[in-house]
Amino acid sequence: PGPEGNTETLEEIDKVFIQIKHKNATAVFGDFDLVRNQGEFLNVNRKLQGLSGEFNYENYTGFAAIAGSRGKFHENMINGLDGVQGPYRLSGANGERDIIIIAGSERVYLDGELMTRGENNDYTIDYSNSEVTFTTNRLIISSSRIIIEFEYSDRKYSRNFFAAGTGASFFNNKFKFDFSYFREGDNKDAPIDFLLSDDDKKILEAAGDDPLKATKSGIGLAPPDSLGVRKGVYQIRDSTILGEKVSYFVYSPGDSTSIYLINFSYVGENRGDYIRIKLGEFRYAGKNGGNYLPVIFLPLPELKELFGISLSVEMIRNLSLKIDLAVSKYDQNLFSDFDNEDNTGIAGNINLTYRTDSLLLFNTNLGRSSISLRSRYTESKFVTLEPFNSLEFDREYYTGTNPQPSDENLTEITLNHNYSTKFRINSGMGRLSSGDDNRSERYFVNLESKLDSLIKTSYSLEYTTKTSRISTGNWLKQKGSIIFDPFFLKPGIYYEGESKKEKNISSDLLNSNSLSFYEAGFLLESEKFWGITLDAKLSYREETFPINGIFVKESKATGQEVGLIFDGSSDFNTDLRVTVREKRYTNEFKLLGYTDVQTVLIKSRSRLNLFDRSINGDFFYEASTQRQSILQRVFVKVEKGRGNYIYLGDLNNNGIADENEFELSLFDGEFIAVTLPTDELFPVIDLKAGVRFKIQFDRLVGDFGFLSEALKNISTETVLRIEENSKEPDIAKIYLLNFSAFRDEKNTIRGYDLIQQDIFLFENSSELNFRFRFSERRSLSQFAGGTEKGFGAEKSIRSRIRLVKEFSLQVDAINITNNLAAANNSNRNRKISSNDLIFDLSL
Repeated sequence: PGPEGNTETLEEIDKVFIQIKHKNATAVFGDFDLVRNQGEFLNVNRKLQGLSGEFNYENYTGFAAIAGSRGKFHENMINGLDGVQGPYRLSGANGERDIIIIAGSERVYLDGELMTRGENNDYTIDYSNSEVTFTTNRLIISSSRIIIEFEYSDRKYSRNFFAAGTGASFFNNKFKFDFSYFREGDNKDAPIDFLLSDDDKKILEAAGDDPLKATKSGIGLAPPDSLGVRKGVYQIRDSTILGEKVSYFVYSPGDSTSIYLINFSYVGENRGDYIRIKLGEFRYAGKNGGNYLPVIFLPLPELKELFGISLSVEMIRNLSLKIDLAVSKYDQNLFSDFDNEDNTGIAGNINLTYRTDSLLLFNTNLGRSSISLRSRYTESKFVTLEPFNSLEFDREYYTGTNPQPSDENLTEITLNHNYSTKFRINSGMGRLSSGDDNRSERYFVNLESKLDSLIKTSYSLEYTTKTSRISTGNWLKQKGSIIFDPFFLKPGIYYEGESKKEKNISSDLLNSNSLSFYEAGFLLESEKFWGITLDAKLSYREETFPINGIFVKESKATGQEVGLIFDGSSDFNTDLRVTVREKRYTNEFKLLGYTDVQTVLIKSRSRLNLFDRSINGDFFYEASTQRQSILQRVFVKVEKGRGNYIYLGDLNNNGIADENEFELSLFDGEFIAVTLPTDELFPVIDLKAGVRFKIQFDRLVGDFGFLSEALKNISTETVLRIEENSKEPDIAKIYLLNFSAFRDEKNTIRGYDLIQQDIFLFENSSELNFRFRFSERRSLSQFAGGTEKGFGAEKSIRSRIRLVKEFSLQVDAINITNNLAAANNSNRNRKISSNDLIFDLSL
């Protein structure tokens, strides 16, 4: 199994490599990360499998890599949702959902800031289901800008990667040059999870670069059985909608008129006619009312090549010139010669920078300054392996509503001045032209100051205008804060606001891309005092959007956030964070269907050690609002004896293997169960809580004669854990642990609780010790096929004895009971009990 994405550091058990080092060279065979940054356009970060090498000798450097690429690079831009920490689903370059994220390849940004993976940090990621969920440390709201860069595997074609480059420096590093070549592409003759027929290849040859043309019908007749009967799962129906005759398919396995087997493909939101209910089941939603069509996409094998040269020259003292030139070639379909005339693109960047050592006025040092002039040109056909624009480039230059990509010219001038550590200013302007009629102009200034270590201030202003063939607009963004640092407490205030006004050329009314908001608040942070560290934030936000072309107040939101850390005692420490936010819509927007939103995020971890560590324990509580899908259980065939399910046959004679036709088996199973999420997401409350405490009686009772002797070799450990993922509308029932609302068949998506009690005799003795365990766990899960309740119990005795100095024998006597019960479906009620005796001889 691959690593899970809930820790900051991944332990990838399948990452194996051999490294050879020399003082002038390094070579790696196996799994490696290739990270190269050259100039403006050649920035690459890839996880590869193969061979790489680097060398350096005097003023010369070089590198080369030839490998199989583990995945494709892609970027998703996602708008946050109020009251939804996740999961936010990722998709491939063509909108496909059936992808697997390469572990550790993701870079997650929230409002332009790089996040850190881990349950105790900013986000977690489910690599197999391609889903990102933010922790309670990061509140997600409707204006949150989420950008996720990642590599993914779609298992279409084997993928190869080649890179090589060299560089040199002369005249004491006053002249430098680098050039690199990268080649990444699919092997069209090596498909992975599918086969291409001659007809398929002809379709690909005629498709050119258009993936919508590389399709074939997904509709087929079921093959007749021995009696000549076709047992399909879909039937065709005819209807009249708005006076137009429409034919569509209905999922109806077992019906005598169901003679079709159909493959559906994801085509994009509101671009298809069907929606997915679960794996294999789709429902007609009307013309463009869904996101699936009964077609099969034939994947296009692609090839990217990128070549670049970078020069850096220090012309005179403090005056430097940098030049980057790059050429790309992108063939989007290696099977086809059509549309190849636009495969090649070029780009260039020139940057001239002058830096001063210091500015003197009347023998007073006013600090250092620099001025930079930059000009960049990129053709619309130019592509790179990874984005070369800054993360916020679209916001900076107001390009979000521009039409199809075209040739771009960018000119920027920036001025920086630093006066020791007390004052810093960064300002500039830029102009972007795209095509014949798209223009953007940007002006910005950023100020930071620190006065006598008592007051820290920051302020940024950015103003952008744009004109295009269809619209004009301007966008003002401001942000500022003042932090006071007189003693151990650091109070402060902050402000952030934006006003974007966009109008169509033919009208003076604002269009739907316009917005306005401001947010202000109070901040408080403390140094550690008596072992306590505190931070708090109070905020107020108003948002305005256009209705019928005129700005109308949409909502107001208030937020409170408190964080408390206490680690001033060896007996007790705790970490608590609570976030509460309420967003209330105005009547005008409530009439449009908007509803008020309340978000409550709580996370608490505590640890205690009492009475000379005779009692120690951990407490954990975390609750947040998320979205969750219902899971579908799919059975995958494996070698007989390696699975834990057997197939009972087509009991209902509908031609498909239903979930209730599989039975748990201890010895001869040939299927394993895999759970997959459905497409539909429900708002839910996600709660995890647990407690663990251990008692060592010898330390607790002290020296009390017979009682001490009787208890000194006894210790116990108790574990309680609860997890609840629920649609319960009254969030207080879940947050306040009203257990009557837990594992509820109506609202619970997934629920689980565990109680486990261990009793130890002679726990610390290496000669002889015993562990007596009793545990019970109860669960309830909503699957696409129905509700499933689970119960499990374990009673066990473990004994460990040292036979001789070198050998120990461990004996486990275990009684396990597992019971699965499906509501309204007795065929899925299963109870398995086992008694096992296990011997383990260790050295």
